[in-house]
Amino acid sequence: MAVTRACVEVGVNGLDVSTEEDQWDYDAAAKEKDIVFIPGVGATPGITNAMARRAADQLDEVDDIQINFAAFRCPAD
Repeated sequence: MAVTRACVEVGVNGLDVSTEEDQWDYDAAAKEKDIVFIPGVGATPGITNAMARRAADQLDEVDDIQINFAAFRCPAD
């Protein structure tokens, strides 16, 4: 929440990998300052979706976007 509050108070765009329900309380204040603050930009959904949207906006037509995510744990030595 400190990052959200600071971005809105200072008037800068921001991202946060976490998502807390209270972050949405800052939406109106962010809009008043004409800034964007996006919570929940972890791997997926999140920054991956934003990158997919950016890519799709640069294409004439998009039929489908598939996002896959995998996490691997190193085996114990």
